[in-house]
Amino acid sequence: MLYDPYYRWDGRQFWIAILCFAVALPSVFAATRKNRLLNALGDLSYPIYLIHIVALGVMLPGDSVARYAAIVGSDLVVAGALCGVVVMAAGVHWLIERPVSHLMRAILASGGAARRTAAGVGKVPAEFPP
Repeated sequence: MLYDPYYRWDGRQFWIAILCFAVALPSVFAATRKNRLLNALGDLSYPIYLIHIVALGVMLPGDSVARYAAIVGSDLVVAGALCGVVVMAAGVHWLIERPVSHLMRAILASGGAARRTAAGVGKVPAEFPP
């Protein structure tokens, strides 16, 4: 499909490729769901989304991208920025996101959830173990 002009994308070949992808997706998920590297990258995707603009602004303020690119090359600037964003996102994930998630689960599993259940608000779902 990459070799066809863009105007031929809404043709038979495109829809066959989409159908094959949809049929293969459950088996791809089953084969990769226990991959630790992919799960770790998936855990970092949300923190990367949240902090990438701030992280890039801190690492490369103002017109520093052009200055750094002139010195070391644009490929190294992009690679360094990508590594920096991933490292910062990992820090946010391990220092903020995980502890807050554990705290929220503990609150749900503790007396707060019992009081809400006694008041008739709802029960703690089974997927939130203590």
